[in-house]
Amino acid sequence: MKILSIGYYDDFARFFLEIKKEFKKKDKGISFKYLNLYFSGYLYFLVRLHAASFFSFRVWINKILNNAKYQKILKKQNKYKNINLTQIIQYHLLLDENEESNLKLQAMSYIDIVEKELKKFNPDVLILSGDSRMSIEIFNIKAKELNIKTYYFEQGPFGTTIFDQQGVNANSSFRNRAIKCDLLEQEIKTNIATFNNRAKNTKYKRNPIYRGSDYIFQFIFSKIGLLPVDIKMSKEVEAISDEYVNLSKNIYKQGEKIFLLILQVPYDVNMVYHSPFYSNHCEIVKDVFNNLPEGSQLLVREHPLYQGKYEKELFSFMSEHQISLDTNNLYRSIEKADVVIVNNSTVGIEAISKLKPVVVLGDSYYDNDKICLKLKTTNALDTLLNTAINFDINEKDILCFLDAFLNNFLINGHFRDEKLIAPSLIVQRIIDDI
Repeated sequence: MKILSIGYYDDFARFFLEIKKEFKKKDKGISFKYLNLYFSGYLYFLVRLHAASFFSFRVWINKILNNAKYQKILKKQNKYKNINLTQIIQYHLLLDENEESNLKLQAMSYIDIVEKELKKFNPDVLILSGDSRMSIEIFNIKAKELNIKTYYFEQGPFGTTIFDQQGVNANSSFRNRAIKCDLLEQEIKTNIATFNNRAKNTKYKRNPIYRGSDYIFQFIFSKIGLLPVDIKMSKEVEAISDEYVNLSKNIYKQGEKIFLLILQVPYDVNMVYHSPFYSNHCEIVKDVFNNLPEGSQLLVREHPLYQGKYEKELFSFMSEHQISLDTNNLYRSIEKADVVIVNNSTVGIEAISKLKPVVVLGDSYYDNDKICLKLKTTNALDTLLNTAINFDINEKDILCFLDAFLNNFLINGHFRDEKLIAPSLIVQRIIDDI
C-alpha cells in the first residue's frame, strides 16, 4: 500500500512522521511519502533522517523554469487543465491582493507537478491537511480525477482531530447527518461525561529553531525571488493604539440581555470560504449591533491570537457606540451571556455544549437547526436575534448531537499533544477502510 500526505510546519511534520511509524508497525512494506509546504516541516524530517520533500519550493522552481509558457497561457485564458485559476487562489489572494498573477502562475505549476506526482507515485491513499489552500485543493481535484481514496485532516475541538473522507469545517460529512439516537438521556450524558473527563494531554512545545527557520528562509529567499508565493507569511499587524486601549472592558449593564459576539482570526479559512454574508469582522459587529433587540447589550470577544489587531474601523465603531470588550475567562463569559453569536468559530460548539442559545452567521459543521439558530439571509438577522432570547433549547437533541460528534466522529488526541495518540487511531481507521 502507498500513502501520500501533505502538511505545513514542523508540528505537522512531527504528527505525520508518527503516522508513518504507525503504518510501518502494521506493515513494513507500506510506502509512506510526506510532502512539506514549509521549510520547518522539511527540516524536521531531514534532521530525523527521513526522506523529505520541500514541495512548494519544487513547484516554485518549476514555475520559474516554465514562466514564459505559463504567462502565454494565462494571457489567453483563466483556466488551466479545466481548473479555474481565480477560484483556486481565492484564499491566498485575500492575504495579498498584489500577487494575483504570481499566484495563478504558481497554481499552474502546482497543477502540472501534482499531476506528475500522483501518476508517478500512484498512491492508494492521500491525506490532506485541510481542504482549502491552493495546493490542497489542486491535490483534491486531481485525486478525484484519478479515483484516489482521500482523507482530510484538521485539528478538532476539545483537543481532538477531525479525519474525514468528505472534508473539514463546513465541508465535513458530519454536517449533513440527521440528529437521532436510541439511547436513554442518562446513557448519553454518561457517554459525554466520559469523553469530557478523559485524561488531558500535555501540549507539545515547539522547538523555536524550526519556527525561526521559516522566517529565515522567507527573509533570504524573498530577496532573491525564490520564495514560493503560496507560503509567504504575512507580517504581524501592529496592535492598534489608544482607541483600542481605551475601550471599556467587561461592562455588564444591569437588566439588559447579554449578547456575546465571538471574533475569529480574519484570514481563517472559515472566514474566507465559509462566510457567505460577511467578509470582515467590522461588518459583523455593525450588523449585529444594529439589529440587537431592545433592552440588550453587545459584548465583543477577540480571538486570543489577534487581540488589538482587527481593522481600525471596528474599534472606532465600538468606541463610538460604547461596545465593551470581553476579556474574562471564556467559559465564565459563555455562562454569563444570554446568547452567544459566532460566525463559525469553534467556540460555537463549546457554547452549544453548555446549552446556550447560539446564533451562527456563517457555515459550520454544527449549524444544525435543531441545536442552534442559523442565519439564512442577512435581512433575517433582527428576527433571529429576537428569537434567540427565548430560544427553546431541546437538551435531548443537543445531547444526541454531541454524543455522535464526540464519540463517533472525532478522533481522540490533537496533533499538538506531547504524547501523540491520534496517529494510531487514524492508521487503524485507514486500514479498516481499505
